[in-house]
Amino acid sequence: MIVIRDLPPPEAVKVRTYVPAEPGHLPVHCAWYEQPPDRGELADQAWLVEERPRWDELDGPGITRFSFLRRIPGIDRDEFARRWDKHVALARVHHPALRRYVQNIVISPADGIDGIVELGFESVDDLEQRMYDSDEGRAVIGADVRTFIDVAAGSRVVTRDPG
Repeated sequence: MIVIRDLPPPEAVKVRTYVPAEPGHLPVHCAWYEQPPDRGELADQAWLVEERPRWDELDGPGITRFSFLRRIPGIDRDEFARRWDKHVALARVHHPALRRYVQNIVISPADGIDGIVELGFESVDDLEQRMYDSDEGRAVIGADVRTFIDVAAGSRVVTRDPG
């Protein structure tokens, strides 16, 4: 799969386009290919990823927050992926409103992005008000994330799911 943050992707077998929920942000296109196109055919903000769906319990369209992640200095890409994989169990416990969770490990790095996470919620209110189960859960998640993600780097966008 390839994630693209500006122009629509070249011909793909399947494309899902997520429209930004906030003005001034670019749409996010997830495109699946039989054979990925050459890098030159893709937009500047495009990443070839290994898609790792963790769970999907959304009954219909909701909202998805895409976060474009950078690993902390001092760990390599394999260690980043291992630590992120272990994070899944904590996310399951401490993010009660999270209905869809997909980890995308960047295979073809661009712009220093190492991972792209898709966090799916039924509503913006769920994202903003029920992201964590408690203050303690927020602290646990934050401490774990800082062991592999450079929280100050990267970016995020909240989108509306395709209908």
